[in-house]
Amino acid sequence: MSATAARITAVDTFDIRFPTSRELDGSDAMNPGSDAMNPDPDYSAAYVVLRTSHDGPEGHGFTFTIGRGNDVQVAAVDALRPHVLGRPVADLCADPGSLYHDLIGDSQLRWLGPEKGVMHMAIGAVVNAVWDLAAKREGKPLWQLLADAEPEWLVSQIDFRYIADALDPAEALELLRRGKAGAAERTAELLRRGYPAYTTSPGWLGYDDVLGHATIRRGVSPVKVATGEHAQNRVVFKQLLQAGAIDVLQLDSARVGGVNENLAILLLAAKFGVPVCPHAGGVGLCELVQHLSMFDFVALTGTTEDRVIEFVDHLHEHFLDPVVIADGHYRAPTLPGFSAAMHQDSLDTYHYPHGSFWAAEPTPNQEAGA
Repeated sequence: MSATAARITAVDTFDIRFPTSRELDGSDAMNPGSDAMNPDPDYSAAYVVLRTSHDGPEGHGFTFTIGRGNDVQVAAVDALRPHVLGRPVADLCADPGSLYHDLIGDSQLRWLGPEKGVMHMAIGAVVNAVWDLAAKREGKPLWQLLADAEPEWLVSQIDFRYIADALDPAEALELLRRGKAGAAERTAELLRRGYPAYTTSPGWLGYDDVLGHATIRRGVSPVKVATGEHAQNRVVFKQLLQAGAIDVLQLDSARVGGVNENLAILLLAAKFGVPVCPHAGGVGLCELVQHLSMFDFVALTGTTEDRVIEFVDHLHEHFLDPVVIADGHYRAPTLPGFSAAMHQDSLDTYHYPHGSFWAAEPTPNQEAGA
């Protein structure tokens, strides 16, 4: 079958869990018995592979959880499968927004959100797998695919419902057109130097309290206030910006509905002049979010001033194209795709509960000596 006639033939899902709780990685507990909110996270990924009827690239995507509950997240991704199977690959990659709209518009699954929580994160995993596939078919890393895209096409990928009072399509188009000026020079700078990184492990908790954040910001000024990694969708980010509740916006590449919604959030931040310093860490979040910030630098805001990407040195060895940090900067990915693909050996080892690592673990009855 020709590449132009290829269709999506399978949406394979994997419950991948890493035993990070053994070393308390990502925990806010000082010891296993302490009174902590996240005492024993096993960093996990609800992992998606889109397979096609043509002997070409696959699309890889995932969303991040912390262990138990990953089976719920995988089930949510599975529920989206009928929307994806059989779609023409060329059409899907030419317009990922068409799938995004179909997924967030499924009335019965939407009832479980809407546009927040487990279903929305599942949508993000599937949509990001499409963007990975699209970038691979173009032979570009995702950041470059986005930076090279025509502003009109990028605007067509964004859902402006509920945010047009803060950012309308015409304003978004103007921001993107302005961002094209000097893009070639910034691309060269990015490839030469990379994108600034910062590191932190604690402090990941965040709640849907916009006015509370605004009060805190006024009370602690000139100390800056940052949040966003747990913000559920573009609407909450819009309200945080409209209320003057944050100085720094911390988007999460896997919390919202994928690249399409993250584009909307980046544009909102640019409109309000608020720098974006993404959250990362976990399983593969560094690998994903670097592409979004690099696009923002090359083709939207044109600056890294007051902007950095979080880096946490967890689990990068499981990815085919892991992040590289040099001189405190993320090196720009050059391989095609979204840097989302894991090594097959990692999938085979940490696929829960039958992967080789978990299959060798004693059951609760065995641990109790039963």
